[in-house]
Amino acid sequence: MAESYNVTAVLSAIDKNFSATMAKAADQTASFSSKVGAVTSGVGKSMAVIGGATTALGVSSVKSFGDFQASLNKAAVTAGGTSKDISGLADVANKMGADLPLSAQDSADAMIEMAQAGADVGQIKEQFPAIAEASTAAGSDLIQTASVVQNAMNIWGDSLESPKQAAAALTLTANASNASVEDMQQALATIGGSAKASGMSLQTTSTAIGLITNRGYSAAQASQDLNHAILQMQAPSKVAKAAMDNLGISFTDAQGNMKPFPTILEEISKSMDGMTSSEKQKNLKAMFGTAGMQAINPLLDSIKDKSGKVNTSWDAMFQTIQNGSYDAKAATKTLDNQAAEMQKNIGSKIEQIGGNWEALRNKAMNSKNGVVSSMIDMINNTITWATTSNSWIAKVIRGFVGLSPVLGPALVIFGGLLIATVKVASAVGKLAKGFYSIGKAVVGLVAKLFGVATGNTAVGATSEGAAVGEKAVGKNAEKSAGQMIAMGFAALEIAAGFALVIASLAVLVLAIAQLAKQGMDGVGCLSSIRCNSRRVGWCFRSARTSVDS
Repeated sequence: MAESYNVTAVLSAIDKNFSATMAKAADQTASFSSKVGAVTSGVGKSMAVIGGATTALGVSSVKSFGDFQASLNKAAVTAGGTSKDISGLADVANKMGADLPLSAQDSADAMIEMAQAGADVGQIKEQFPAIAEASTAAGSDLIQTASVVQNAMNIWGDSLESPKQAAAALTLTANASNASVEDMQQALATIGGSAKASGMSLQTTSTAIGLITNRGYSAAQASQDLNHAILQMQAPSKVAKAAMDNLGISFTDAQGNMKPFPTILEEISKSMDGMTSSEKQKNLKAMFGTAGMQAINPLLDSIKDKSGKVNTSWDAMFQTIQNGSYDAKAATKTLDNQAAEMQKNIGSKIEQIGGNWEALRNKAMNSKNGVVSSMIDMINNTITWATTSNSWIAKVIRGFVGLSPVLGPALVIFGGLLIATVKVASAVGKLAKGFYSIGKAVVGLVAKLFGVATGNTAVGATSEGAAVGEKAVGKNAEKSAGQMIAMGFAALEIAAGFALVIASLAVLVLAIAQLAKQGMDGVGCLSSIRCNSRRVGWCFRSARTSVDS
């Protein structure tokens, strides 16, 4: 009886101390694993998103700023300046990008157009604000607007005190006719020289082209036909001269200079009053040819139109264009008002946000230009070294680049394995619990077996034969129980080993995550976790001590 009692007491102590301790350790391990998984996953995802976004922003900013500076550099050099002029041009481009719904990059590209059209650096700085406003006011392409305004200045610059006058005249023409600012680029290139030689101002030329386009002609066709008519006025043929003499008109004054273009139109119109349509067309063809008469016909209608309608009357359209561009002050007012009206919509305001962002980015990148430039130089030098060096490291790099088509898929597979490893690590915590459950079950089974041995020993007290047989059985059961106890301890120790590994990693990752998140408060959190991990370790040591005893 004493022997059976002693065995039962030891097993009870083992079960009460060791099982409770291991259960507590397994629960704490699972809790730590869960917390660390959640925190690490959240921190990892946040860091990945922030890091990716920051990298994308940095790469995009450097690339965009590089393009911006490259355009300004080209504009400066083409305009006869140097790279030292980049800063001044950048200030103008950034300001226009911030003040108007324009792109700073488009502004820089537009400056290239101005430089290629003959503007120097000073002229670009002076003229570009007017061009930017004209583009906004007319809703036209900035680069093409820059080109046409600069061409207009090249043609009529001596009669215009400011580029704002050219910009305002073209803007008003575009808004009153079917001749957009972009259309006027080709039109002025075709007719500009002839018109200027005939004494026609930019406002007069624009009015004529605008009115013709309002009759269904394209600006290109209008300029070609009108240019042909002007050339015929400058040097009439014998047939044209005979028709003019028959009508009693002349295209020049007493001094041999071309009369004002509106005056010529009025004289032609009056000279043909009372004629039939056929007679009128015959005389017009004689004076201007087939192409020229196509431009003169609608203009004769407009010169007689006194309705005050801007889109059909010469007087109305010309006065609108002239009044808004006759001097710099009037032109400035026109551009400001027209640009302001064109910005009274959500689309333009959103576009302006982009312009403000570009200005901020360019300023910021320029302030760190030395650092960024040095970094890029270092990268370029490194790539050059890797290309030309005979160093074994350079050879490895070249080999890696050469094998990139093969290494790419391999790295993808390896990445998948890493992801699987993370999932396995998560499963280890569950495996530790499994081992614990197995160990606990084994110990419980042993206890039951010893219960059987004790009961059979009691039976042996009443039956000597049975007692001898059952005692033998009890001893065998006791021996088997000892072996099963060892198996249980082994399972529990395996579980403890897994638990300790996971707990250690959990404490480290959780502490670092909380410390980064909480700042100085995180130090206290780290100390607390360290104490908890010590408690877990103390629980394992206590369990081991109980087993050994």
